[in-house]
Amino acid sequence: MNSLIFEQVFQQKEDFLPILLLADDGPHLENYLENGDLFTLSLKNGKTVACAVVIKKQKNTFEIENFAVETSFQGQ
Repeated sequence: MNSLIFEQVFQQKEDFLPILLLADDGPHLENYLENGDLFTLSLKNGKTVACAVVIKKQKNTFEIENFAVETSFQGQ
């Protein structure tokens, strides 16, 4: 199994739109990315295989607004 790297993205979030669009449509994504936190799961070689956008709803409540996995990595 490949080693995976989990990271939070702070800049150029729109670079991950191709993956995020696998799970949701464009208009919602722009709002999610503007108001939420983007996390990625990548292989050691830098290839991003999954993304998640999380938004804080209340003090201790967070909601996953988008979670997408690259097609070639789904079902594994």
